[in-house]
Amino acid sequence: MGGGEAQLVDREARKARHGYQALELIGLALALAVAVAVATPLGAGAKVPIVLGALIALVTGLRQVFGSKDNWVAFITAQLAIDHGLALYDNKVDAYAHDGDAMLIKRVNRSSPTRPAAG
Repeated sequence: MGGGEAQLVDREARKARHGYQALELIGLALALAVAVAVATPLGAGAKVPIVLGALIALVTGLRQVFGSKDNWVAFITAQLAIDHGLALYDNKVDAYAHDGDAMLIKRVNRSSPTRPAAG
C-alpha cells in the first residue's frame, strides 16, 4: 500500500531535480561565456555579451516560471513523509498498529504534492 504513490513521487522528484540542474548548468555556462566574450576580441563589439546576458535572463526566468526547484523540494519532502509512513505501517508503530491502512492512506494523501508548478 502506498508503494505506487511513492514511486510516482520519486519519479517526479528526479524529473524536477534534473530540470533544475539542467537550467542551473546552462545559466552557469552562459555566465562563463559572458566573461570569456568580454575578455576576447569577439566581445569587443559588445553584441555577444549582450546576447549572452539576455540568454541568462531567459534561463533564469524559465527556472522561475517552471518552478523546478520548488517541485524538487516538494516531491522530496513528500517522498520522505511517505517513506516514514510506510516504515511506521510496516512495523505497526503507534496508531498504525490498530488502524494501519487508514493511517497510511491519510499520511500519503496529506504528504503528496497536489499541484506542483508546471515543469
